[in-house]
Amino acid sequence: WGTCASVGCPTVLPVELSEFRGKPLPNLKSELIWTTASEENSSHFIIEHSTDGLNFRSIGDVNAQGESLSIVDYRFTHTKAALGKNYYRLRMVDFDGKEEYSNIVIVIHEREKWMTAYPTLAYTQVNIQFDDRAEGIRIFLYDMQGRLVRGFEPDYKENIVLSLEGLPSAQYFLETRSSLGKETVRIIKP
Repeated sequence: WGTCASVGCPTVLPVELSEFRGKPLPNLKSELIWTTASEENSSHFIIEHSTDGLNFRSIGDVNAQGESLSIVDYRFTHTKAALGKNYYRLRMVDFDGKEEYSNIVIVIHEREKWMTAYPTLAYTQVNIQFDDRAEGIRIFLYDMQGRLVRGFEPDYKENIVLSLEGLPSAQYFLETRSSLGKETVRIIKP
């Protein structure tokens, strides 16, 4: 009875993970936060990332507390997340080289809007505002056949007014271009 055979022996996990979550940050960054309730012989955490939920690759590591019976909080920021779904998991490694994986968390990054246009149902004008990061702004209004109806380059980024005066009632496409890309919004003049 003095030695423990592999069958029937309790398995001691190096880390008792009580929480693992993630959240999107601006500029395609993901913040990963996890908490351990206890750690025994834990060496480090390897953070793994995937864009399909199947093929993971290591993106960094964080040293573990090692030995702890109290709650320990950890954070890691992934600075090169992808648009859409990002899958993350932790590979928990102890000093003996044993490994265990956490659950998978998903962080979704949607394309950041850098332009706002309102109202989209407008009789006389559309108000347009741009993110402070936008440079080289150009504004175009096209009819449904793709013909340019109006176009200009504003000298400022706030409270821009696009006049619809003199245009027939119809649907239009407002296209804005800047250093941040291209945005298109459908405008309806009743």
